[in-house]
Amino acid sequence: MLGRRPSSSNSNWFLLPVTTVVLVGFFCLSTLQTVEGVQCYVCSWSPADSNRVDVCTRKNFSESVRTHSCETGCETVTVFDKNGRLDFFYRNCAANTSSITGTCVNETSKAITKEICNCNSNYCNQSSGGLQQQLGVLLSGILALLMIQF
Repeated sequence: MLGRRPSSSNSNWFLLPVTTVVLVGFFCLSTLQTVEGVQCYVCSWSPADSNRVDVCTRKNFSESVRTHSCETGCETVTVFDKNGRLDFFYRNCAANTSSITGTCVNETSKAITKEICNCNSNYCNQSSGGLQQQLGVLLSGILALLMIQF
């Protein structure tokens, strides 16, 4: 019937699609990368560097370290000797674009163990996980909860 207002229970029917579109849009924007690459922190440190202050390792990281635009993504590499002691640590552009997964892998040989963490968003190699990755996970969770409720 023309001119009849929908009941109050039906008046919010459009909120779910609008909310879903907005959340999906935010998620897509949070994962977009520009053509020129992503900004990565670039630094290194080893316990053998007795003349240098450590501003690179996870425990002592400073955002004042140098940054660089990287087409291949970012990585953080921790190298341990065969006794499990830190031998070397660095943050840099990712060495291999085909292995950018946003996760960490361990490579072990007789002499060393190497933990390689890679990611593909601005400044994502600042610590264990980048802000964009955390935002993406959060938005995905919210979207999943909304879909379950409705």
